[in-house]
Amino acid sequence: MHDPNILIVEDNAIAQLTFVQYLRDLGYHNVLVVNNGLEAIEAVRNSEIGLAFLDIRIRGSMSGLETAKHIKDITPSLPFIFLTASTDQRTVQQALDCEPYSILNKPYDLATLQGTIEGAINYRHCQEEANVLNSQFMLNQILDTTAVGVYITNNEGNFVKVNKAYCAIYGYSKPELIGQPFTLVLPKSIHKYAQTLHQEHLTGESEETNGEWQTIDKRGNRKDVFIQVGRIVGDNGQRFKLATVSDITERKDDVRKLTQALDEKDSYAQEVHHRVKNNMNIVSGLLYLQAEKVKDRSFVYNLFQESMTRIKTLSLIQEQLHRSDNFTFINLKDYVQSLVFNVQTSFREQTEKIRIKQEVTIKPLDVDRAIACGLIINEVITNSFKYAFPPSSTDSPQINIQAYFQKNHIHIVIIDNGVGLPDQFNLNNSTTLGFQLISSLTRQLSGAIDVNSQDGTHVYLKFPQ
Repeated sequence: MHDPNILIVEDNAIAQLTFVQYLRDLGYHNVLVVNNGLEAIEAVRNSEIGLAFLDIRIRGSMSGLETAKHIKDITPSLPFIFLTASTDQRTVQQALDCEPYSILNKPYDLATLQGTIEGAINYRHCQEEANVLNSQFMLNQILDTTAVGVYITNNEGNFVKVNKAYCAIYGYSKPELIGQPFTLVLPKSIHKYAQTLHQEHLTGESEETNGEWQTIDKRGNRKDVFIQVGRIVGDNGQRFKLATVSDITERKDDVRKLTQALDEKDSYAQEVHHRVKNNMNIVSGLLYLQAEKVKDRSFVYNLFQESMTRIKTLSLIQEQLHRSDNFTFINLKDYVQSLVFNVQTSFREQTEKIRIKQEVTIKPLDVDRAIACGLIINEVITNSFKYAFPPSSTDSPQINIQAYFQKNHIHIVIIDNGVGLPDQFNLNNSTTLGFQLISSLTRQLSGAIDVNSQDGTHVYLKFPQ
């Protein structure tokens, strides 16, 4: 309808002439002008009107708002547009309650007017096309072309309509389903529960929730489906349940297989960590047995003890991973506590004398850096236990350990109040294996370390987070 019959309901003569001219300038010539609501209703009844413009405040026994309501009762699909010079919010809200296509404020802008008219004509055209779809034949075609299963059940819970997709999910034909209870595709154990839920949903006693259900197809195979439900009302007031059904069996099977594979992977990973830890304990045990042979040679014996402590440091990583759900990160606080306990166990005689204070931020650390960091901490604490507190040293030996995160860096601070390092000590020139390990591991961490003596030994390690 390129040039529809346009009705103008306006009681001001000049406003009538002006608006008619606007429409003619825009190419619309089939225009009918009336002065009041009664004439407007008569025009709608007797003429094929495609679009109506109504002044909200027309004079006479019927206002523009009342006229719009009567026109809507006669032709519900007729788009109408209110004309107003008022910006009163109460009036605007009353106009919106009539559900107009639009409201135009005076004076009119031609571009806005043209866009509004074209939009209203398209709206009317689409409304007429939608009315064609209301036929039973068209509705059946719509249902059968959708890829989602759809069914409608009556108050008794029997199928009254199913589409092709629903039949395909369960392997039934339409005649096999129509008239049958919807519980046909459910396990017998939940028939009574499902029927009760259905009745409560239709009567409004409860809202049946959307969700996943396990159902059964014609051959008895399990079908995992996701169902969305709603209520619809027929012309006679009878209530029906409308449900859409999506087959998620393959997706659920994939999730089950993936979950099983992940569980198996976790089991394998736990077994690997367990075996690695056991092997480390075996190596540590062999070193212990070997050390017993040279117990009378203190220097050699101490070398074996240091090696066992380092192996135990590595073993602690495996132990934390074995207890954790995460195989790539460990908790730094728990790890440091374990390292300290390990060193204390190795130096039982000094343990009761030396007080250790720990302030460690709880933060996950990846395994590679945790190993390097742990070995450094182990070497520093071991040195403190071995050399910082000879019999003639302080009466209150103490080691303070701090680990915290700041400015994208991890900071490790270890301070003891012992006798300190030799005057000429230089970490980079040290020939002992322990300090060589500390230098090498610091470079591995891309970090920096400072070791100095000031009222004891102070070690500051910093590396990127």
